[in-house]
Formats: sequence, C-alpha cells, structure tokens
Amino acid sequence: MALWTSYRSTEQSVKAVDELGTKIDEVRNSFRFELPYRVQHADDISLTLQLIYAVRLQLESQSKSALWAPDVTQLLYTTDRFLESANKFVTSDLELLSLAEALQETRVAAGGSDALQAMVARLGAHILDALFINRANNQTSYQELDQLFIESMSLPQAQRDDFQRLLAQASGVLSRHAQGKYLVTHLSSPDFTHQLRKFEEEVHLRLEHLVLMMTLLSGSLLFVFSYIVYETKQPHPNKEPHLSEPQRLGGASCSEQGIQEPNEDVNDVSQCSNQKASDFHAPTAVYEPRETAESKFIDIDKMLDALSGDEESVRMLLDVFIQDHAGDSDKLRQLLSEDLEHAQRVAHSLKGVSGSLGAMPLHHISAEIEDLLKQGSQVPESVLLKLTTILESTILFAKDSLETETLQESLTD
Repeated sequence: MALWTSYRSTEQSVKAVDELGTKIDEVRNSFRFELPYRVQHADDISLTLQLIYAVRLQLESQSKSALWAPDVTQLLYTTDRFLESANKFVTSDLELLSLAEALQETRVAAGGSDALQAMVARLGAHILDALFINRANNQTSYQELDQLFIESMSLPQAQRDDFQRLLAQASGVLSRHAQGKYLVTHLSSPDFTHQLRKFEEEVHLRLEHLVLMMTLLSGSLLFVFSYIVYETKQPHPNKEPHLSEPQRLGGASCSEQGIQEPNEDVNDVSQCSNQKASDFHAPTAVYEPRETAESKFIDIDKMLDALSGDEESVRMLLDVFIQDHAGDSDKLRQLLSEDLEHAQRVAHSLKGVSGSLGAMPLHHISAEIEDLLKQGSQVPESVLLKLTTILESTILFAKDSLETETLQESLTD
C-alpha cells in the first residue's frame, strides 16, 4: 500500500512538473512581444503567473505528504525567483498602461488650458523617448522631467497639483522600467530550465524504481500464493491415492466374506479373486471418471477468485505455464530412460503448478506418475499417453483463454 501511495504521488509530481514547465515557457514567450502588444496581454500573463504559483504550492504539498518524495527545495527556490522577477516585469507594464490612461485623462481635463495641454504633450513625448529611443541615457530623461516640474509652478493651483502627480507617476514608471534589462536577463536565464530538467529526470527515475519494486512485490506474492495452493493440494501420506472408496469397500467385503463363510461355493471365491485382480489395475484407470467429469481443463473462475479478479495476473500465470511446461510430457519420456530422480522432480513440479492453476485433470495424472516413480514402479505407456493428451488439451485451453478479450468469456465457452 505504501508503494502504491508513493507511486501515485510521484506520478502526480511528474504531471505537475510538466505543467510547470509548460506555463513558464508560455510566460517567457509572451515577454518576447514588443511593449505595445505585451501591455495589451498583461492581465493574461498575470493569470498565468497565478497558475504557476498554484502548481508550485501543489509540488510543495506533495513533497511533504509523500513517502520517498524527491527533494524539491532547489526547484521551489528557482520557481520563486522566476515568479518574483516576472511579477515585477508585468507590474511595470501595467503601470505604464495606467500612466498612458492618466495622460489621456489629464489632457482631456485640461480643456482650454493651452499651457497644461502642451506640458502633457511634452511629458508624453519624453516618456516615449525614454522607453524606445534614449533608454541608455536615463539622466537626460530625468532632467527633462525636472524642467517640466519647474515650468508647472506657473500653472493654476488645481492644474499644478494634477500635473505634478502625473510627473511623480511618470518618474516611478520610468525608474522601474529601467530595471527591465536586468529582469529580462534573469527571466531568460537557463538556470530554471536546467533545474527543471534535473528534477524531471530524478522524478522519472524514481517512478521507474517504484514500478520495478511493485513488479517484484507482485511476483513474490504470486509465488507465495502458488506455494500455498500447492501445499494445500498435497495428498495426506496415510491416504490411499489410487483407490476410490467403492474399491476399498469392495476389497473389505471380499476379506470379510472369506472369514465369515469358509464353506461357500468355489464360484464365490473365484468372483472375489477376479475383483481383487481388477482392483490391482485401478491406479491406471482411477482418474478417468474425474477427467471426464471436468468440463474444462483449467478452472479460470477459481484463479480469478484467488487473485481478487485480477485478469492481468491470471494471464501472466497462464502465459508462464505455457512457456515452461508445454514440453513436459516429452521431457518426462526421455528422463524415464535416463534419470528417474529427475523425472520424479518434473512430475512433482507439473503436479504443483497444475494444482495452483486449478488444472485438476493434469494435476491428477501428474500425481499418479509421481507416486509410481516414488514406489519404484514402471510408468505404463497408457499413463504416458494419457499425460500427453491431457497436457496438450490443457495447453490448448490456456492459449484459447489468453486469446479471449476478457477471461470471463472463457468461462462461458
């Protein structure tokens, strides 16, 4: 659960970092417009900066709440510096727009005052000159503003106050706009891009590690599950695996009959002997009723229940079974003439795997062969043929199940 939580948090961090990089590139591109066009979109840029700040808060929150979260301290610091410079740059543009509106309002309010209108026109010309032509010589611009301030002293009181407030506003705008060169240099610096790429690489690497850890954990859980199922399918050593209940009862009745009725007719004795002879061959035929009773060679429904309906895990187990055990019948035939101990291990492995898959016909015939090898008995050809037939049918059933769109379809075929 902790791994999954960390994976989800890291995945969200990846999305947040991608969005952060996209929004910052958007702001940088907008700063490349000329001032008249950039001023018209200043409000949109301010909104984008707010979105960047929201993503920054999201990253900080995720780093505090997640386990094994990557270090975002440097990225947050770089983001804060970018936001600070960008806000200053946008603010200077907005102040310039406000100054232009104030100039227009003062010119309209001047009415018939030719002196005030002339000063407003001169002020506008000096501002344009300072912004677009004489940006390197700020001293000249401020000298012109000082001259206008002196000349405004001759205006009537109300007009003088309005114009001097306009001069103060213009002086502040030009002063902050003079820092634009420094702000542009900082905003276009590759430091943030390098820091963002470094963090992205770290997050993607951590994400790959988490995926690997979850894959290994899932594989371990599947192995433990298969082992538990195998252990529960192990026959009890005191039981007789080859004899069905009717056969054991039949044998007992013959013995009792011989004890209780010693003077019976010879025909009865012959019948009892024939029954014992047929019972002796029971190991090779005992599983046929079970196999024919099975409607399917693998219990897909049982596997889905055991794995909480996880079809991907069931498909993986079926695929591994096909790859590892498709040739076990041929391998077993060869080992019976070369290495009986190895042949017993193959039969034991096939019995365990088939039991965990719910492939009971294959489980029964594998168990029969393993028991014969444990007893040192020869495995009859009929049993080997039966193993080959059942294994081929089981492999075919597994392949057909994998080809269905959903495993539930194989339950209704």
